[in-house]
Amino acid sequence: YLADAVSREESAITHLDLRGNNIGNNGGEIMLQALKTRKALVVAKKKTAPIFICQVTERMKSDIFSKIFEINKYMQEQEKKRGDNSH
Repeated sequence: YLADAVSREESAITHLDLRGNNIGNNGGEIMLQALKTRKALVVAKKKTAPIFICQVTERMKSDIFSKIFEINKYMQEQEKKRGDNSH
């Protein structure tokens, strides 16, 4: 449910810290899909879609973690371009 909520365009959630939680491969994959959805909105709508950054633990497959890391990096770059440093 959380992943569905954060992937929606109208979601007010911009930062989610799950580092203290062992979400594993399944949780990592679910959050990766949510990040991909939100990134697509940011790419399509540039300045109007809200940025979303999800910090996770490294206790999951390295390819899932790497993909999450790369999307977070993109989101952080967009946040800096917008001047949204209010978290």
